[in-house]
Amino acid sequence: MSRKVGQGLSRFAGRYPLSTTSIYPTVKSKSSDNIHRLQDAISEKVSSVYSAGLACSEVFSGPRLSSVLQDAHQLERRALACMHNDKPAPPLAVHTSGGVVPQLDSFATELRHHLPWDPDADDWFFNLQVEGTSAVLAACDTLMQLSHQKEGNRQRVKIGVASSSYHGPPVSTFGSRAVGPLGMGHAQVVYPAPTIWARCHAAETHGIHADDAFDEYMRNRFTAFLAEYGDTIGVLLIEPQWGSSVAAQPWDPDLLRWYVSTAQAHGILVCADEIMCGLGRHGRGTTFLSSAMGIDPDAVTFGKAIAAGVDPLSGAVFRAGRQALSHDGASVLQSHTYAGASARALATATSVLRALPQWHPHIAACEDIVRRHLAEPFATAPTDDHCTSVTHGSATKRNTFPRGLGEGNADTRAGGVQCHVHGQGLLWGAIIRGGGVTPKAVMTSLQQRCSDCRVKPYYVSHGCMLSPTLDVSERALADMCMRLRDALLLTVEDLSVREQVPQYDPTHRRDHTTPVIATPPRPARVKRYGGPSVDAMTADQIALRAEIEGSRTTGLAGPFGPWLSNTAIARPSQELGRVVRYETSFALRTSELAIITTARHHNSNTEWTIHAEEARKAGLDVVLIDKIDQGTISGDDFTCPLEQCVWQFATELLRTTAVSDDTYAALERHVGHAGVVELVSIVGYYTYVAYTLGAFCIPPPATHTQ
Repeated sequence: MSRKVGQGLSRFAGRYPLSTTSIYPTVKSKSSDNIHRLQDAISEKVSSVYSAGLACSEVFSGPRLSSVLQDAHQLERRALACMHNDKPAPPLAVHTSGGVVPQLDSFATELRHHLPWDPDADDWFFNLQVEGTSAVLAACDTLMQLSHQKEGNRQRVKIGVASSSYHGPPVSTFGSRAVGPLGMGHAQVVYPAPTIWARCHAAETHGIHADDAFDEYMRNRFTAFLAEYGDTIGVLLIEPQWGSSVAAQPWDPDLLRWYVSTAQAHGILVCADEIMCGLGRHGRGTTFLSSAMGIDPDAVTFGKAIAAGVDPLSGAVFRAGRQALSHDGASVLQSHTYAGASARALATATSVLRALPQWHPHIAACEDIVRRHLAEPFATAPTDDHCTSVTHGSATKRNTFPRGLGEGNADTRAGGVQCHVHGQGLLWGAIIRGGGVTPKAVMTSLQQRCSDCRVKPYYVSHGCMLSPTLDVSERALADMCMRLRDALLLTVEDLSVREQVPQYDPTHRRDHTTPVIATPPRPARVKRYGGPSVDAMTADQIALRAEIEGSRTTGLAGPFGPWLSNTAIARPSQELGRVVRYETSFALRTSELAIITTARHHNSNTEWTIHAEEARKAGLDVVLIDKIDQGTISGDDFTCPLEQCVWQFATELLRTTAVSDDTYAALERHVGHAGVVELVSIVGYYTYVAYTLGAFCIPPPATHTQ
């Protein structure tokens, strides 16, 4: 009996609803550029997509991931060799009742250097779990025990959670609003928090717009909350930068410090949940965001990426209480079989902690890239309606910490629908609201548009989050940000127009060489210059126009219209184009390979459309063209060594503006010094063409469209 692909997957009850028609895609491979190759379980089609989310579960990729996994890999190799030879083997895991693995001590020693408190303090301690929810439960359980050790605190039995918060699955964790016998609602009380939702409410209902006025409004609300519930709360849960519930919105540091110190003054212990925002992702040069923000919580959680996202590990570290628990013969109640039992996970986590500091400058630089390519394109001048006070400040101004809806944030409005973008470091989010849109409507459109743009963020209610690996290249980050930007803008248009929007022809794409992922074009809102009209041309312009039309198989199509506005630019540009197209040592099919590789990289729909057809006419293998188009191309696909060298050289040059010694030498052996110069010139010229086509939104000529 034959087995259909995905037959078993249809029975997997996981994150998404069970379905017999919509089944989880299989991740076939992951690249260092955060590219996942996915196979659809039904059609078996393989496609490439930027994995821009994954809820902060991974820190490194490619060679960096390989590096932090080496100690664990070598340990496993030694253990397997000993087992194979029937010799005593180093433990890969030990049940918590039997002892601990040697790697636990190394991890604790390294963790000490990353504490958000004085590392020389002697009363700190930590607990380990396997995933984020358990870490939060362990932190709350332990802090509650410490709270109850103080006389008169037995009545403190509640956990304070923010009005918008998420600390794990709805059934078994704090912050959820799940109804039923297994929900945590009976153990928690909800405090007012300065989220985007509170900000909009304050503006729309109370006319509160300025930062200082909003902060005072929230202080008054939190003070009233403590007056009513403060004596019943043992632990207050905070997220210094929200995760799923508010799509990566950061707290204002001054306001958060006030919240924490005020709660502690009321005898409440504070746990900072940094499952998502910790491990340096915030871009402020420390492992824990609590340190960078200058808050002093009583416990901090960590998780997900601490063991590189490969081995499950999480935990909580406590500022004080080791001696008190020891005196009472107590420990963490939230413990289980594999809480800190995995030698592999601990070895990897130690390597991750050692590697993190060297990536802090890169993360800070990446923040500027996200601002430029994702946040700033949304920034618009405030209007007098639709929650006018939500966006204030400038998205272009760098601040030490962005406010939740201030510096580093953007807002665009169309038909009452707004898109807010906020974040810091490599943790950003977008929320689409207004105009009466529902979370379901947002998700339906956003998921489709992200699929169109070949980018997969982490979807949350009303929006999504961007949280790539910490070592993401600046080029790949800029690319995924632009794709996500386009998806968000298209979603806002979908939800605003409330009518049939144009369907983008998948054959008309602005494409990339590396990674090879197609994106639908976004229509320009401003009419672009197409060049001087014939009636307005000078004699020099008319002569040059005729020369261009007579010397090219593609005629006047492409960038020549705008270029003709200045014949001093147009003439040498077209001369260079004619030479690199027709007068190099390369066969036309080979130069067209370099051209479509360039078009793909620069996401140039028009350049791709014109030259994919020209490449076919020149005899380039249609299989290669289609694989470049579909994102499945590799060096192994080439049967012609020269074409393989040309593709590899152009790809590396476009990726990094440089090429490796091996790639350079391989091409030079085929074409000599002059051929290398020619190929660089082809790539450079058609990069210039792609920029012109993109800036002026020049469509393909009618003879090339379908």
